[in-house]
Amino acid sequence: MIEEMYTSLEEALLNPEQVISLNLDDQGLDELPDEISKLVNLEILSLYSNSLSALPESIGQLKKLRMLNLDENQLTGFPESIGELSSLYELTASDNSISDLPNSFSKLQNLVALELGINQLSEYPDCIS
Repeated sequence: MIEEMYTSLEEALLNPEQVISLNLDDQGLDELPDEISKLVNLEILSLYSNSLSALPESIGQLKKLRMLNLDENQLTGFPESIGELSSLYELTASDNSISDLPNSFSKLQNLVALELGINQLSEYPDCIS
């Protein structure tokens, strides 16, 4: 199976089970539709430099997601379902407006790389060391 990087959500949703990598960088997105959860084999999702202010709860259904790039958006936080991303090992969300992290972050047992610079966080929860 050839691993192809998709750059269009519409194209990715035509064959959702085949999508491993989705790059939606710099596409002016202001929301991510719930249909993202149909990409059950998605491992890499990049949403760099968009206008996202929130992520859908359905993001937590992406159980195979390993890398998530949310740098340079307008996020103020994460949905509680972020803790369901059991395969996630790299999360970058720098240059947003994130002011707090949900308690579910403690469930991200495989997370080894976390970048949250240039946000509104006053403190990190105890689960992040």
